[in-house]
Amino acid sequence: MTSIPTLETERLILRAPCAQDWAGYLDFFTGPRAKIFGTLKTKADAKNILDAQCTHWQKHRLGPYVVHVIAENRAIGVVGVGLPKGTDEPELTWSIWRDEDEGKGYAFEAAKAARVDYFNKKPKSTLVSYIDPRNTRSVSLAKRLDCKVDAIAKAPFEAGVTYRHSAPEAVQ
Repeated sequence: MTSIPTLETERLILRAPCAQDWAGYLDFFTGPRAKIFGTLKTKADAKNILDAQCTHWQKHRLGPYVVHVIAENRAIGVVGVGLPKGTDEPELTWSIWRDEDEGKGYAFEAAKAARVDYFNKKPKSTLVSYIDPRNTRSVSLAKRLDCKVDAIAKAPFEAGVTYRHSAPEAVQ
């Protein structure tokens, strides 16, 4: 069994996904915020996604973290590095589950922490984020993370754009 690390920032704990996160996954993946993925998911789809994210660490020694706001003692989304099917590179992804948790810098803070942790463990690796250009909040976050569009690397979905991450200064 792979031990899933816990990361802590000033305001957040990034921890392993668990069964207690089911309500957040269900609301997000069956609600209107999931439309960016093309279609709404079913309850069974949401369960399969949670299960897959729970086992991703065991299979790949990297994976998603649930983002937990310390001051509010609640989970608000998922950030982490995964290996999407049909791709050659690890991808840093992020999803904030509710509109009211957007715009507070949580995704930026969590993504930075996950990226630093990833590059500390794999300093010679590469890292991308595949983003639908209609997802303007994710595009803005990628730019805030100083990602650059990689016009050569193909995203695993039709409208996707590949954003390339540079290793943070702390690990270069």
